[in-house]
Amino acid sequence: MPVTVERSTIAFHGGLPDPTLQAQLQQELVDLIGRPQPGILSYGDPRGDQRLRSAIATRMTARAHRPFTPERIVVSNGSAGGLALVAAALIAPGDVVVAEELTYPGALAIFRDRGARVVPMPLDAGGLDVDALAREILGAGVVPRLVYTIADPQSPTGTALATDRRRRLVELAERHDFLVVQDDTYGELRYSATVRPLLAELGGDRVVHVGSFSKTLAPGLRLGWVAACADVAAAIARRRLDLGSPVALQRAVAALLEDGFDARLAVLGDFYRAKRDELLAALDEHCIGSGTWSVPDAGFFVWFTPAGAAVDDVVAHGSAAADGGVTFLSASYFAVDRGHPPGLRLAFGELASGDLREGARRLGRAVEAAGGRRP
Repeated sequence: MPVTVERSTIAFHGGLPDPTLQAQLQQELVDLIGRPQPGILSYGDPRGDQRLRSAIATRMTARAHRPFTPERIVVSNGSAGGLALVAAALIAPGDVVVAEELTYPGALAIFRDRGARVVPMPLDAGGLDVDALAREILGAGVVPRLVYTIADPQSPTGTALATDRRRRLVELAERHDFLVVQDDTYGELRYSATVRPLLAELGGDRVVHVGSFSKTLAPGLRLGWVAACADVAAAIARRRLDLGSPVALQRAVAALLEDGFDARLAVLGDFYRAKRDELLAALDEHCIGSGTWSVPDAGFFVWFTPAGAAVDDVVAHGSAAADGGVTFLSASYFAVDRGHPPGLRLAFGELASGDLREGARRLGRAVEAAGGRRP
């Protein structure tokens, strides 16, 4: 007698780390927080605990190849909290904010809540089209308050801002007097030896760097940071009205940063590279002819463009499959406005190996059902 097995939906949705890594981290945090330390149950400095800001400043100095001090660091509630502080300090109603045409929806909501007008710029394989920024915005006499970029790896597309474009962007910022905000939430999860310069390395005081421990450690920690010149950091810190992040967690994360964090990142890079490669191999097996896709060298995302089928139809057929669905976030979820390129973000960070393979198979089937090319 055949056995009926319910086949659950595979969701390529969230940019989340693998949950199987959390047990060891949880024990590390318990051990670190349990050590007697003065002041860990008190209110802390709204800018962030001095020990954590010092550890972040040390890492930023090494990564950006320019000096960062704790006075240039503000600890935030994740990168989203950092962006909210940046917006509160720097954006006034009516300001223009330039962003990639596909970007982090949370950032769009934050900027618009401050009354900003968000203007999209095209994306291609080299990231943000900086020449389009010069031609269409600056050439028209419009000076943005800031340019927001998820430079490397870009979300949702997984591309990286080319080094020559980075140099051009900070040159434009200096010439036209605007700021550049680099959202580097995924930037330390790398799968190749290629390391592109941080915008903070190239642009100095023109750049505000936003980072996070949500992907390298855990999202539930709600810890990130903003690194900027001293004046901008002070302005951002004045907007921190919630009395800061928990001191105990900040001290624990500081201890992790001080003790072999680069080795931890190397292990994570190997772990997630294997997951990326498994998804890419499954796409090669099940989706050749059904579409094209990116090969990211950092982050959690592969960008898939269906061939011969509308994205909305692929989404509909994928979620409605009776024998096991597959769901994605489509380009419209990330779009600044309606004029955007089509595509689907395949997030592989939290999915198990079998789900990656089966999800790719279901994706190929959904493209075919939507009228696309047969794999």
